Amino acid sequence: MPLEIDGKVYLNTNESAKYVGISRQTLNKKGLRKYQLGIARDVYYLRDDLDQLRKLHPVKPDEA
Repeated sequence: MPLEIDGKVYLNTNESAKYVGISRQTLNKKGLRKYQLGIARDVYYLRDDLDQLRKLHPVKPDEA
């Protein structure tokens, strides 16, 4: 279940991977900032950051 703190939405790793449409392993390779709540081991991602991965963007010639 997503967390909402100060008007910002955070998704755990499984939710984030599903939201973006990639595997957990690929998500971890994207270099996104990770968040934790207190001393819990759960990792969260800011939905605004995930939205950047979902946007249409040009492909560099070496990535095609």
